[in-house]
Amino acid sequence: MKKNICRILLGWVLVLCFVGQAHALLLLRLNLEQLTAMSDRIFSGECISIRSGEDVNGLHVRYVTFRVTETLKGPEDTQITFKQISAPEGGVKMSGIAGQSAFAEMPRYQVGQSAVVFLSGESEIGLTSPVGLHQGLFSVTESGGQSVVVNGFGNKGLMLGMKKSPKVKALSLVTSETKLLESSGQPLAYTPFISLVKKLVEVKN
Repeated sequence: MKKNICRILLGWVLVLCFVGQAHALLLLRLNLEQLTAMSDRIFSGECISIRSGEDVNGLHVRYVTFRVTETLKGPEDTQITFKQISAPEGGVKMSGIAGQSAFAEMPRYQVGQSAVVFLSGESEIGLTSPVGLHQGLFSVTESGGQSVVVNGFGNKGLMLGMKKSPKVKALSLVTSETKLLESSGQPLAYTPFISLVKKLVEVKN
């Protein structure tokens, strides 16, 4: 009994550390180069399953499964399931965030949603989420007869400082990719976005 209680308490300590780090990244605006570098996996796909419940640590989580269309970074799998923390009934409060749930800013998903996901590495207890939370989750929609991507921040700041980056300057970009660097807070064409991310993944440190 005591072991179970200690395990659950330790799990929640790790959760609060994980959520705190995630919130810190939410406050820090990340551009596309930074999102790419900080991601453990990047993939394009369709959400096919969302299951809520408790994991082996007694934590309230969501298991989110994507059917992978294309792998941009990390292992190539046809399907990816990751575990993201979710709020228990009634929520959990963090000191310093008055009146707000510690989990209010965690990304949400819908079955059938097409997205490009910049996924963080897993924590000690297997938790993960998109890098920068909503910054690293790009919904794929149709606009003007073409597929476009937009994150939870409306792509604001996504290309900030990219044109001056030595790594970006070293890339051989086509016209459509160069145009993305000029954009500010607007949906981006899917095809050049994907090709630009691939090039950022491949660039040497």
